[in-house]
Amino acid sequence: MKFINAFLTSLATLLCLTNVAAGSTPFAPAQFGTFYDNFVYDQQTLVATALQQPAPTSGVIPPRGMLNFAPLVITNNSGLDPSTLYVIGKGQTLAAQDAFFLQPNLSTGVCTLVPGQTNNSADPNISVQLSSLPSAGTNSYLLYVPQMISGRFYISVNSPLYMETLFNANTGYFTINDPSQTTIQDPNYYTLYQDFEFTLDAKYDLYANVTNVDYFSLPLTLGSYTFPTGNLFPTLDNLTVVGYPTNLARSSILSSIQTGLTNDASTPAQWANLTIPFYNNPYTASPPATDLRILAAKLSIALGTSLLGVPFQGAASPQQSFNALYLQSTTSGPSVSTSYMQQLYTYYNTSPNQLQLTIFPAGYPQVTYTMVSSASSGILNLALQGTSSAAPPQITINLNNLTTASLLNGAIGNWVSNNAITPASTNPWQTEIAKLLSALFTAGMLPPAASIVQPVVDDSSYFSSYRSSYFANPSGFSMHGPWYNLYDQTIHPLLIQTNNSGLGYAYDFDDLLDLAGLLHVNIQTGGTLNPSQPYCILSLGPIDTAIPAPTAAFGPYTLTVNAITPTSNPIDILYSTSAGEQTYSVGTSTPMSLPGVLDQFTVKYYTTPAKTASLSYNVYPKYQLVLPTTTRYNATDVTLMNGIVFQSGTNGSTFVISLPNTNPFP
Repeated sequence: MKFINAFLTSLATLLCLTNVAAGSTPFAPAQFGTFYDNFVYDQQTLVATALQQPAPTSGVIPPRGMLNFAPLVITNNSGLDPSTLYVIGKGQTLAAQDAFFLQPNLSTGVCTLVPGQTNNSADPNISVQLSSLPSAGTNSYLLYVPQMISGRFYISVNSPLYMETLFNANTGYFTINDPSQTTIQDPNYYTLYQDFEFTLDAKYDLYANVTNVDYFSLPLTLGSYTFPTGNLFPTLDNLTVVGYPTNLARSSILSSIQTGLTNDASTPAQWANLTIPFYNNPYTASPPATDLRILAAKLSIALGTSLLGVPFQGAASPQQSFNALYLQSTTSGPSVSTSYMQQLYTYYNTSPNQLQLTIFPAGYPQVTYTMVSSASSGILNLALQGTSSAAPPQITINLNNLTTASLLNGAIGNWVSNNAITPASTNPWQTEIAKLLSALFTAGMLPPAASIVQPVVDDSSYFSSYRSSYFANPSGFSMHGPWYNLYDQTIHPLLIQTNNSGLGYAYDFDDLLDLAGLLHVNIQTGGTLNPSQPYCILSLGPIDTAIPAPTAAFGPYTLTVNAITPTSNPIDILYSTSAGEQTYSVGTSTPMSLPGVLDQFTVKYYTTPAKTASLSYNVYPKYQLVLPTTTRYNATDVTLMNGIVFQSGTNGSTFVISLPNTNPFP
């Protein structure tokens, strides 16, 4: 194995030298990617044989390859009954237009893409019980995944997921929205779930990875194997298994992340706010029974914003969130009375400090920019070095407008909408600049140390040399902080170590930082299967914590229903008391209190004044949770469900709700 690694390293070095001699860009992957991929494809069987590592998945029956499909085995190491686990997949065709669900054949495991506009995420043939899939051995189940891009699977506990399907007027396509972790109105808020990404592209290259980019909730492990031996099969990047160790329990991961997030010198401490606790009784002060998930800081900021508009009423321990002004605070900045953004401007306003960035804009040649501060406070100027017929000669970053969330996520759309970058465009140059600056902040390299070679190159080959120096405060940024992504830092040591780094996405551009752990194998070439017939095993790890039960029996309680507007279509409340089933037609003048209510109640919206048709939703007041009564969940359902709003006065024994005006009916 050492010989093989040495040979591959020598080969890559030779290719780079050849490119340099030819005047090419040594860090541009396109310069040598094709030859490298073809070479490794031919050699993977030899490498797998040399490894001689038994698959750490005893009991799995290796699946035979199938033309035009990628085999995926899901192994249940959770300790939970597989009938309580649900699997759902979604993605787009290669045309990247409408979104589709994956519908598995329960006899063969072969999945078919079915349109989101005519199917629902909670349909039993779309969100399938893990136990209903064909067996792939002990505690293991089989899927064959077709070509698709932007592919994503979810595993959820006790409940299927509700994923909104809607027509996007801006694109003209149907979309499928992922569950939201940033609003308590999401029907999946109290469900434990985790996603992983799985794409089979036009060349039948499979890209798969576990991801904690947005949150951690459940432990997942992803490995690459070969048929028929079941041996580990190195990917094109020479990886085999990524994610969490298969025996690492959910409770241990939650505890370790929470401990890591205490490495926080901000005032008041912010990073502990990323945890979303679940309480058996949210209206009395008590320790949480478990945590629903731990959010990335960017999502915690978004949750905090949504809670300002729709808070959980009556909580004994209100949900906290990450400070949206973390990088703008002058009371908790890197020096006295100075925010991070101000300090960054001052640093680049001090000669000879500058930041050189080499980027590879999609579809265009590489360019290099040099960044320094302008005479205007908070403004950074990036000047193009040399000439380019297409690249903007100057790009400006306005630190006064750059939000904490925008720097954390690096999404150019946010930079543009916040007027943080000029020219205000999502073109390839601005996109790469935003991504690169975000990655540098995440790693604790904004500004970079003097030992970092400039220009900083927008490529993982460059960053891989500096992995050991990630996650430390920049020189001169000594107070408070941390001035890097503590969530990202905390997760990587918990992941399976490869070359002394835990690989797996915990930040949007961990691929740029060479921390992503992306598994990449070729399934077939043309109409011929890869002779090694690679397949993936996704393992769900031990779940040893409490499982939330937000729909459990509850009551009795008093329900107060506020009056609706006189112009609204009729609305009924269906509920139960010790005397049996009851119905209340909501009035238009005064609130009504309904005593002795048991368990959930149902809000029945009529579509017309004549009550010719209706849509109904179940409300579980203990957790202020609204769920559909059917498997459908589209834009109309979202509007009507979000219209059921708990009001002040809710305290655990009395619940006060307001209902929307449904005329016109949404």
